[in-house]
Amino acid sequence: MGRTSSIARATDSSFFCMEGLWVAELTERPLCRVTCGDIGTNAEDVEGYLETVFHLGTQWNYVVLLDEADTFLEERSSADIERNALVSVFLRVLEYDEGILILTSNRIGTFDEAYKSRVQLTLHYPPLDQDRRQRIWNNFMNRLDHSGVKVYIDKLKDKVDMLSAHELNGRVIRNAIETATLLAQFRGQTLGPRHPKEVIKVSNEFEQYLAEVHGHSLSEWARAQRTRAD
Repeated sequence: MGRTSSIARATDSSFFCMEGLWVAELTERPLCRVTCGDIGTNAEDVEGYLETVFHLGTQWNYVVLLDEADTFLEERSSADIERNALVSVFLRVLEYDEGILILTSNRIGTFDEAYKSRVQLTLHYPPLDQDRRQRIWNNFMNRLDHSGVKVYIDKLKDKVDMLSAHELNGRVIRNAIETATLLAQFRGQTLGPRHPKEVIKVSNEFEQYLAEVHGHSLSEWARAQRTRAD
């Protein structure tokens, strides 16, 4: 078979479908992004949809990115016949796919054992360290500098150490930049360091409140549920 599959942690790596875009660019192929919401949850419908997508992917030579594929990767159990049928259908369709398929998930601990023999390459993306977060901040700042947005770019870059000290993943960093930009525009101000700083402060306060309500952080909950170990 010519299938090349990979599984990545969506929360830390695919904040902008970057892994799919990178593979598509490297192989000089178009990218088709599919979500579980597009596919549905009925086993028969799922089988028909996936067979069509994979067939067209082979015919048109594109890379298929199935984002947040947890529904189809989760371990089967005797207590859930419908889920078992869904996972079995996906495994069967996956077995005969001859194109490039990328699966992303942040629930590695729930994977069905059968996927180990059907996936040719698995990739683990650990949480971002400050150096990586700094590079992501700088990338978004460089985009801002060429976007036509009114921004004190030098002042913003001078604070990248402070901004990257916050333990945020790629999606949250992107959202912080976008929200800070909208906040500055709403106030009729030039975007500067205080705007993302304010957005992060509000976001952190909400995360802290959630942790107090639940009695644990999201990372602690994920470890307790054995879905992943951040």
